[in-house]
Amino acid sequence: MRQRRHAIEKKNFKWVKALWEVEKVSKPEIVSSETQYFTWTVPAIKEAGFVRRMNAQLRANNRRLKRQIEDLEIH
Repeated sequence: MRQRRHAIEKKNFKWVKALWEVEKVSKPEIVSSETQYFTWTVPAIKEAGFVRRMNAQLRANNRRLKRQIEDLEIH
């Protein structure tokens, strides 16, 4: 029983040691600033432009509706 437990512990130790070695040797992926720019900045700029256009259209529609209401109130 004791030998079996020791064999299992030894196997687990070797497995954990192998994982630790892989983590120690592997290098994290470094993302270039150009990749980050095209991944995050460009879509954000496009979205901001879209939001500005939508806001301009909504303001124009609000002004048009206000004028229509004023015309109805006058007549």
